[in-house]
Amino acid sequence: GSNVWVMIVKSVDFIKKTSNYMVQTVTLYSAQPQAIAENIRQGNTHYAKLDSIREKYGEEVAPVFTQAYNWFVRQAEQIVSKPPEAESAIWVYHDLHLLEQHSGYEIMTLDIPLTEVIFFKMSDWNKVLNQRFLAINDQENVDFANKLEKQGINYEGDLFRKPFYPQLKQEVIKNWQNLFRFHQVIQDALHQDNELPIKDIQAAVWKLPKDWIK
Repeated sequence: GSNVWVMIVKSVDFIKKTSNYMVQTVTLYSAQPQAIAENIRQGNTHYAKLDSIREKYGEEVAPVFTQAYNWFVRQAEQIVSKPPEAESAIWVYHDLHLLEQHSGYEIMTLDIPLTEVIFFKMSDWNKVLNQRFLAINDQENVDFANKLEKQGINYEGDLFRKPFYPQLKQEVIKNWQNLFRFHQVIQDALHQDNELPIKDIQAAVWKLPKDWIK
């Protein structure tokens, strides 16, 4: 009698643990307009649209940033497949202190399956966003700065604004791939509950459904 009951309870416990391991989640934070946060709570899954980039950055600089966002989408959907409803990614953060708090926005605490998250370094993304060269060490930075100097270029952004340097522009875009160099390392660290390799962790997801709200 009672022994059988103990065995059943233990096996249920084991199934819970193993299913948690298979669908491991991570707590992340996202700042969303209050209307969107409320919409999610009502059961509507939120997807990011490209219009939001124009709204965020303004018409003048939006084309520059849209180029970076489009590049991000093409690369990131090779890591986590993108649902057709999503035009862009939604930013989420591992550290609450990295979020900018704006009036009319709500900080949402989310419990997200690890398999749905694309991780990277916040300062690396800022380089991509500003069309900068993304080196993985000081030597790469020095080498590229020398190439620019030889061509009389003071700022990498000019490679995108002027049509004279297609090869250097391609070199910058190729190096943006370094954005994802921490993705697997962060995934593994979270999966195994190890120390994280970097502090300024930013991440992307393609959707925010109600069942991710903590």
